[in-house]
Amino acid sequence: MLGATRSQSGGAVSANTVTGFDLYEVALCKGNLTNTQADAIAAAFVANWAIPAIDSQLVLAGDSITDGVSAVTSGVSLGMDLTSPGASLVPSNYRVLNAGQSGWTTVSLTTQRDATNTLFNQLLSVRNVVAVQIGRNNWASLSQDGATAYAALRDVIYTASTGYLQRGWTVAAMTNIATGSNTARDAQVALMLSSLISDCQAGSGQTYDGKLKLVRLDQIKVGGSTIFEDSADANNTTYYQGDQTHPTVLGTAYMANGGDTPSNGYRAALAG
Repeated sequence: MLGATRSQSGGAVSANTVTGFDLYEVALCKGNLTNTQADAIAAAFVANWAIPAIDSQLVLAGDSITDGVSAVTSGVSLGMDLTSPGASLVPSNYRVLNAGQSGWTTVSLTTQRDATNTLFNQLLSVRNVVAVQIGRNNWASLSQDGATAYAALRDVIYTASTGYLQRGWTVAAMTNIATGSNTARDAQVALMLSSLISDCQAGSGQTYDGKLKLVRLDQIKVGGSTIFEDSADANNTTYYQGDQTHPTVLGTAYMANGGDTPSNGYRAALAG
């Protein structure tokens, strides 16, 4: 659709051509609407276009690997890939919120989780899933070893009344993708694989049985080969941006869909 808008800057009014959007229906209302009236209009639109009810959500928690930086802009970020029309990676009744932030650590995730108006208190009616990949800045900025970073991740997921699990969320713990130096990363991932589910009381017969799963981002394969497993992979500029840390646009897409191994991508956070 091609449309024209008018904008005002410095007292002058100019016409601008706007492209790239679809306009299906518009309601023009005179005066102020009550909440009931506004809800009724919204409900009419939803019914008219058979828009599915949003009763579930997937929150992406993490750092710049999740958020997307440099070449990975908002339009080609992890959250956009997961909701790309026609990709069918996320059911239509889910909303996807990219809550990752560049530079974040487990300390940041704890602050986010426990904020007064935290999104982690905003549970929808059917299913609430948080997919968390964190640790890169714990190793680099905080100089933590793998065991310390693992313990901090565990505490984000499972802590008294404030952990993700205690707040009513289903958790997908994403194993960290490779970097150029993987000593701390490998130790954190090894502990995640061996201990995280039981440490978070999410094993068979435990309190949160079935509420925590591990997703092996490090085992995503394309053309039969891993792309996020080790330092050799991190040096491949097809999938990394040349900094041995951040995925490219293509790498981000494979992180979302799992490439040849769908059970290892972010899409798998909603499985089961």
